[in-house]
Amino acid sequence: MDTFDFPKTLLEQAEKITLSDLLDSPSFQPWVVSMMANSIKCSHNFDMEEDDVVLEYRVEKVFKTIPWEERIHLFSLCSQMVKQRQAESRQQKKS
Repeated sequence: MDTFDFPKTLLEQAEKITLSDLLDSPSFQPWVVSMMANSIKCSHNFDMEEDDVVLEYRVEKVFKTIPWEERIHLFSLCSQMVKQRQAESRQQKKS
């Protein structure tokens, strides 16, 4: 699969944001947990170097410390928000 080489300036800005920051933010938490689950499940689709494998291991280790019930709740929130956005989009197209 194709990925992007982001500009150094973008990566420098991203260095100021941590996974901890994202997990602690109500507006990001459901999406970040979903992203973690999806990236772990789909990593086999990418050519990964050793650093990538180590990063995946570390992300999975953090992910697995989130209780299963909390993960399910956060996945549900993502699903609800996507459905709500889709319904709003359909409603706007009708208007």
